[in-house]
Amino acid sequence: MMVMDLEGLCSYCYEPYADKEWCKVCNTKWFQQDFPNWTSGNEFIDRFIQETQLDSWYKAHILEWIPYNNLQNIEYLDKGI
Repeated sequence: MMVMDLEGLCSYCYEPYADKEWCKVCNTKWFQQDFPNWTSGNEFIDRFIQETQLDSWYKAHILEWIPYNNLQNIEYLDKGI
């Protein structure tokens, strides 16, 4: 009987992790599925965030849109013109 060593492999797709316990293959799929569920209201910004999510090989390099109403304790540093 052959025993498969699963250490360092994603528990969903069994591909090697791209980063410590982070699977690029699975996260790319999940990000793509979530694209219709959010928008910044700016097509250029949306595309930029989506491209960073799809192209990143490291969890720490991913951008994520957070709607303004989900933020707390906002401190204004300057007034706009």
